[in-house]
Amino acid sequence: MEKALRFCCASFLVCLLTLATSTLGAQAEPLVIKVNNYTNNSISLAFARENGYNTSDTTTIGWYNCDAKKWKSFKIFNYNPNDNYYWYVVSRGKVIVSGKDFTGWIVRGKAFKSVRGRKLGGGMRVGFKALNEKQGRATINIGK
Repeated sequence: MEKALRFCCASFLVCLLTLATSTLGAQAEPLVIKVNNYTNNSISLAFARENGYNTSDTTTIGWYNCDAKKWKSFKIFNYNPNDNYYWYVVSRGKVIVSGKDFTGWIVRGKAFKSVRGRKLGGGMRVGFKALNEKQGRATINIGK
């Protein structure tokens, strides 16, 4: 009886270890964004992620390019459905799409920095538009 109990406990621990290993190794699904560019110019998109529980935890993701009259899909990894996502579009150095849903970002060429009330030299404060994503998917139409 004691051998059978030890065997059952050992089997249970092996199962738990296997489950824990497979769970830790699993990758989260990416956020997939399809961009339809209906304009006559190529566009560049930037995305921002804000942790839904800690608004000081912000991250930018960009630049992504899409040629004129084309569509393109982008995968943004480390997607968390509890976070808030925002987007911003420029073309030929001009803002095409911005918003008031999320502000406080300085764009310096290809780099972003959260200012949270502080103005950093050499940059520009911009507004991002909220991304309407559902279940890790979103579509953005530019120029339509």
